[in-house]
Amino acid sequence: MNLVELIDSAPADPVTDPADAADVNRYCNEVAAWCNEKSLPGPVPVGDVKRHMTLLGVYTPIVIASRAADLATNPAAQAALNLTLSLDNFDTFHMDEAPVVAAVTAGLDALVAVDLLTEEQRDSVIALGDNRRSRAEANGLPPVSPAQVCAVKGF
Repeated sequence: MNLVELIDSAPADPVTDPADAADVNRYCNEVAAWCNEKSLPGPVPVGDVKRHMTLLGVYTPIVIASRAADLATNPAAQAALNLTLSLDNFDTFHMDEAPVVAAVTAGLDALVAVDLLTEEQRDSVIALGDNRRSRAEANGLPPVSPAQVCAVKGF
């Protein structure tokens, strides 16, 4: 199967039935495997992460919230949102570091509180970050630290 065929076989966008999330995850892993097989050694492709977040209905609300005035005045929420968005810009970061998990979770909880995300979507983003870290480690890539993410994001 080539990449075009894989893309054409994508689950419905957006996913509204939680039972379909497994299909999305399987699809994204197939795309990642295809990209990894065809690419030179280096970073794990990130396109599957953004697509996964989009299919789960998570990506757009996070982008919107990151620009919303009521969250823009909350530095902790902004930092968490930017760290979450970093999932599609970096191969991994330390989702197993307690302060990072707390910061990202707090930012996602803020989105749940204003009905931009469901609790299931919040949990899927956190799980996606952990999956990202595991895949990068499996490919022998060093984790990206929160400090590096913050420096690149400008906060």
